Amino acid sequence: MANHQIANAHLNGWRGPFFPPSIKRPHLAYAAKPRSNNFLLRVAQDAKLPTLEQGPQITSDGYQWYCSLEVYDETLVMLLFPNCRDKEKVNGTSTDRHVALYLPTTSSDPSAEDPKVTLAIDLISTRLEAL
Repeated sequence: MANHQIANAHLNGWRGPFFPPSIKRPHLAYAAKPRSNNFLLRVAQDAKLPTLEQGPQITSDGYQWYCSLEVYDETLVMLLFPNCRDKEKVNGTSTDRHVALYLPTTSSDPSAEDPKVTLAIDLISTRLEAL
């Protein structure tokens, strides 16, 4: 299942997963970097965004993600980052599946295509690429 976007991987208390065009950039940057326990938290701190590293999350399909990161710029988003266990890089990266975007469940929150969401994703992408 390397690098696949899994549409039925729901997360309790969040809407999603979403895979807007902007999610490809952090996925490719993440897949290209070595990871450590505080890797994603360092990325968020470098971007100077209010963040909370949640650690592993388990979605409705039973998959345990490597790490999750809540980011708040002008809107709250959560990015889930997969494990990297595909040593053969079947689809070009070692990730088990694609980075996924989740949004809060309140109706006043933006869609996955909202410019505020894209901006938050772009900020994290820029930091991932810089490390």
